[in-house]
Order: sequence, then structure tokens, then C-alpha cells
Amino acid sequence: MTWNWYAWFATAGFMFVSALVAAYEGTLTRHGFRRVKMPLVNHGGMWSDALILPVVNALLIPPPPAAAHSALAIVLTGVGSVLLTFKMHGQWYVWLREQGHTCHMWPRFDRGQYSDISLAGRLHVMFMAAELVILGLAFLLSPLPRPTLLWVAALLSVHITVGTIQPGWFVTGRWIGKGTVPVLGASLVAIWLVAILKL
Repeated sequence: MTWNWYAWFATAGFMFVSALVAAYEGTLTRHGFRRVKMPLVNHGGMWSDALILPVVNALLIPPPPAAAHSALAIVLTGVGSVLLTFKMHGQWYVWLREQGHTCHMWPRFDRGQYSDISLAGRLHVMFMAAELVILGLAFLLSPLPRPTLLWVAALLSVHITVGTIQPGWFVTGRWIGKGTVPVLGASLVAIWLVAILKL
């Protein structure tokens, strides 16, 4: 297995900057001036982004010089990642607004999904789109050594599970909420289907 410290520091650093922005916006903790129901520090998905995804990226992104992909693969992966990111955040916005659960991404529900989103929320959308590009090019399309493939699949499974279940539990007290099972199930099946097909 290879390890890329640049990828680790870039990923962890981006999440650190996001936390600083949330602190500036008053949505980092419950003691911030915005008083959101789920601040960044109470969102398990953000902790998973900060602790698990730097490891995933350090394992997936080869040290320079990186493997080359065709322009078509890069464009299709980029477009697909952006579309999937907007679809997922759009659904999260609807669920949060329906239940009145403000968070660091949407501290209010006044004007609509893209008008209400905070700067920390915009950073998260960019982070997620970039992460999906990395996963598309490195996990899906690149050859990986078996140990790396299995470690990444396991880490992604933990990440998706924490990021899907914990936020809903935090704001509602229920482990399984609206849409949890289909999203979590489809994500885990996709991760392990890729891993099995690449073994």
C-alpha cells in the first residue's frame, strides 16, 4: 500500500478551514451565535469527513507523479460527481427544512436551498464533489492493490454509515429516519460491489 501525505494534509486541512468558517459564521458549536440544532461539531458526517476521508485519500491518491486518466474519464467523473452532490444536498435540504432542523450548512430556511446555504455549507458541497471525483477516478477506475482496495471499502463503509445515521439520530433521537435505509443500503452495496468486481 502507498501513502500520500499531501492528500492527507490537503483533505484534513480543507476540513479544518471549513470548521474555522463555521466558527466565524456561528455554527461550529451549540454556543455559536446562530444557535442551530446541529452544529458542525455535532455532525458525525463532518467528523468522518475530517478523520476517515483523509486516510481514504492518502491511500487512494498515488504519490506524484499520479496515474493518468483520459480527459473523457475526468470530465464524465467530474460532471457525475457534481450532479450527484447537488442531488444529495438537495434531498438533505428538503428533509431538514421539513423537520425544521437547522445546521451549519443551512442555519435558516427563508429563501431556498442555495440562498439559505452558509459559506461552510458551500465549502462542504465543493468538498463532496471533489471527494466523489477522487473516488470515481481512484476507487472506481484505477487498479488498486488488494489490501488498499479492502481498506478503502471498509473505511468508506464506516464513513457512509456514520454520516447517514448519526446526524438524524442527533436531531430526532431516532437511529433510522426518512430515507436512511435506501441511501445507506444503496451506498454500501455500491462500495462493496466495486470492491468485489475489482478483486
